[in-house]
Amino acid sequence: PKVQKNRPIFTVRSLAFDATVRKSWNAELIELNETSATLVGAFDRGFEHDQLGRIATGTVSYEYFAFAKNWNVFRMCEPDGTFRNYYFNICLPPSMAAVTSSSCAAWRLTCRPVSW
Repeated sequence: PKVQKNRPIFTVRSLAFDATVRKSWNAELIELNETSATLVGAFDRGFEHDQLGRIATGTVSYEYFAFAKNWNVFRMCEPDGTFRNYYFNICLPPSMAAVTSSSCAAWRLTCRPVSW
């Protein structure tokens, strides 16, 4: 799979329980409708994930965010396009906001953890 460079860009923010940004990344919009957003992004650097192991540079992540559900789903592919894994998060439904500056307009999607 190839990431296209002409789609709208979203900044996804994953928040910690204290509402600080835990992780943040950019992804391209594939589909947006009244119930969900589907994005695709590629990791620009490799790293060790505490549950998934080593994530290689260039790993592609297809990300599904439902606006009225307490979960989101990631489908990850290796840089060569082979399926790697699914990853499910339990969280509050994401919020989405337009973010504008003097030089550009972008979108931000924010995911908050569920408090037990």
